[in-house]
Amino acid sequence: MLIRKRVIGSWHSNLLFAGILLICGIIPFMGISLAGSFPSSWQLKHEAFHAVIETLGCMLALGIAGFLLMRQSEKGNEYKLWLGCSMLSMAILDAFHASVEPSREFICLHSTAQFIGGVFISLIWLPERLTKTRNAKQLPKAFVAAAGLFGVISLVFPEILPAMMSNGRFTFIAQALNITGGALFFAGLVYFTSRFSRDRDNTHLLFAAYCLMFAVSGLTFGRSGIWGAGWWFSHLVRLGAYVIAFSYVSINTAAEYLRLTQEEALDKINKCFLGFGPNPDHNINKIIETAGLIFKGTFALYNKEEKNILRTIGGWNIPEDFKLHDNKEGHICSDVISSNTDEPLVINSLDETPYAETDPYVTQYKLKAYIGCAVKVNGRAVGSLCVVFGKNKAFNSNELKIFYILAEALGVEQERKKAQEVLEKLNTYLKSIVRELKRANKELEEFAYIAAHDLKTPLRGIGTLAEWFSTDYTDKFDAHGQKQIKMLTERARRVDKLVDSILQYTSVGQIREEKERLDLNMMLDDIIREIAPPENINITIENKLPVLMCKKTHLRHVFHNLLNNAVKHMDKEEGRIKVGCTKDEYSWKFNVSDNGPGIDRKYFKKIFKIFKTLSPSDETESTGIGLPIVKKIVSMNAGRIWVESEVGKGSTFFFALPKQEENAESEKLRADIVS
Repeated sequence: MLIRKRVIGSWHSNLLFAGILLICGIIPFMGISLAGSFPSSWQLKHEAFHAVIETLGCMLALGIAGFLLMRQSEKGNEYKLWLGCSMLSMAILDAFHASVEPSREFICLHSTAQFIGGVFISLIWLPERLTKTRNAKQLPKAFVAAAGLFGVISLVFPEILPAMMSNGRFTFIAQALNITGGALFFAGLVYFTSRFSRDRDNTHLLFAAYCLMFAVSGLTFGRSGIWGAGWWFSHLVRLGAYVIAFSYVSINTAAEYLRLTQEEALDKINKCFLGFGPNPDHNINKIIETAGLIFKGTFALYNKEEKNILRTIGGWNIPEDFKLHDNKEGHICSDVISSNTDEPLVINSLDETPYAETDPYVTQYKLKAYIGCAVKVNGRAVGSLCVVFGKNKAFNSNELKIFYILAEALGVEQERKKAQEVLEKLNTYLKSIVRELKRANKELEEFAYIAAHDLKTPLRGIGTLAEWFSTDYTDKFDAHGQKQIKMLTERARRVDKLVDSILQYTSVGQIREEKERLDLNMMLDDIIREIAPPENINITIENKLPVLMCKKTHLRHVFHNLLNNAVKHMDKEEGRIKVGCTKDEYSWKFNVSDNGPGIDRKYFKKIFKIFKTLSPSDETESTGIGLPIVKKIVSMNAGRIWVESEVGKGSTFFFALPKQEENAESEKLRADIVS
């Protein structure tokens, strides 16, 4: 994970770079120059202290190099290969330098380290594609081996090395190696400065400071002799450069730790949410447990206020002697609820706050730290989620956001629980209403059935009496009387039909019938033969119908009524009636179409109402009960019925029934069903 980039304005950027130049460039340069002016007699020969400084630098360089080389394959980090190789070779050579006594190889190893480090730093200007080759991955190993081999040769065969000191002064070769290395480090300074001005990435600023300090150390080499003030100041500058570069590792390591910690927390939250079920109480306990596990607290609580009582609704890792309800006054959670804010409340050193006196849990369980957040429903705090700790604990902004997310989730579940409770009450109420409606409907149907049945006998008596009068006393009545007797007979016959219709309509819901396997093709053949349409009316079945598990009487009545209506109202010399069937994923859709007179759109709903006919009652024998019975049967079987029609062109009645379990024979008919 890279250090977060910060977009800085040009003015601030220039000011920041000027500060780096002053602190890491001018001050070290002036310090080394001033120390170099000390008398040559002033020397501090302390080999052990020198070894400690060099060893610290080596350890820092090795750590930085390892971190850089692990990240160099990431996009935009190609330069880290050369930077890592530079630090790696310098660390190895300086380690040999720190392990030998002052001698020819002592100065040679130091100077070579400065030179080799500068050479690698200058390579960062090469095209980035070179760092992605197969050979580039082997470079660190090769240079570790080369630097180690050079160090061993320097120790075993020091006589082959060039002279580094002459008359107490550094030779030209020693100074050339250091000054050249310092100049090459300036190339790295320019590179990182340009990257910083372009990207505003603080990483580049750190490495610019590192290169500047090594450049100053190399260019000022030789201002004083070995063990002089300038010598020591130069070593401290180099060590400071490593410390600045190591801050990159520290910052990124801390950032990586925070990232991993945050990912772990988010993973636990994700598992918690994915584990939610239909029970809000279970989900609430999962959230409380997740909060306790993520923040690794002593225990976690979800509290709600009930009048003056603070009641614990759920908890994680609660002590056995924990009191689940207490007076709310003085409790931290009560104050969190009263605040009604979104920001989590964090308190450390609880034993030093007033809560040590007012909240009994603080002293009872020796609590040191607290984090809590209001749980809101519809913008109002109804409770608080909290985690408590036995020691002080700091929280970063990401952790506070995570805690807020958990409190929000708890509010959602609390709201769902409340809605579920309301829904359960409403459902119970609706069930009682449905029971009452069923009972009232049953009583009404029974009353209608009994009333209609009881009307049959007197109606038949009236009809018989009217017919008797019309046959035996015809000569006793004048023309007007005979007309009235005829009207009485017809009205009695019509009322008798209406009573029969009522009985038929109410009996649909009274008779219990089991579903059975029904071949609709055979059933339609029987119905057509039973209706016996005139020769000018042709009834055809457009495609093979399925074999269904259904109530035979119900489906037979629907088809019989629709076909009989089509035949009865046909007004064309060549009547055509068609029966068809289609299917979709959920239902079977049947249709009965004709080329009869058609129905005006404004009557589409009226025709399905009981006792409603399109012709006056005196002009038709229909009672208006057929289609209402069809609609009732279809509705009882969880289906629906509708009509599409155009006056003069005919009508098509559709009804859809939900698909039932099919058998093997109906599967064979799939290919024949028009979809």
